[in-house]
Amino acid sequence: TSAVAALHRRGISTMHLTTYGDARSRVAGAVGAALEYGTRAAERLRLGPFAGAGYLLRLVPYAIEEREHRGERVLVSDRDPVLDTLCYSRLYLPAGIARAARPTLHGLLTRAFGYPDAYVHLAVSPEIALSRLNGRRQLHENGRELALLQEAIGEELFQAECVGVPVVRIRTDVAPPREIAEEIALRLRRLHAPEPTAPMAV
Repeated sequence: TSAVAALHRRGISTMHLTTYGDARSRVAGAVGAALEYGTRAAERLRLGPFAGAGYLLRLVPYAIEEREHRGERVLVSDRDPVLDTLCYSRLYLPAGIARAARPTLHGLLTRAFGYPDAYVHLAVSPEIALSRLNGRRQLHENGRELALLQEAIGEELFQAECVGVPVVRIRTDVAPPREIAEEIALRLRRLHAPEPTAPMAV
């Protein structure tokens, strides 16, 4: 999110879907803020299934906000509806249900949203990720769950690569957001296409 904010300050069109604080669509901003509040309440009460449902429902403001950015040649998002939903479902659903639901969920998500034109994966170790967190953590923000999340992200990125989606991997263990944003901007220039594109998820 910090890297995407740095790109926004550079004049690159972005979608900040972690908080929807600067959503272009007022409806997306209001719905996103309400879901953020409800999800955080479920997190505080340790209600995993309700928190998971809150994250799933964020697909609604994502779809609304994405429409507001149609036609832009470069659009960077800090969330992706396909990859994020598939990965987090492994944390908030029982393992057997998550595995059984994955093919159907993947089909629905790719038909509804499609893959982005490219992924930029900002890789960081679970230990460094935990050290950067401050304030109240989400249910999955512990060493074990973050390691499982990294494994899920790696598998889903591989699946995306298998269908031709470029994946750019950048190590971010020590680099500050400004340097990460510079690296992403460089990769964006290399991937820049003359036609309007779908969001690039970071």
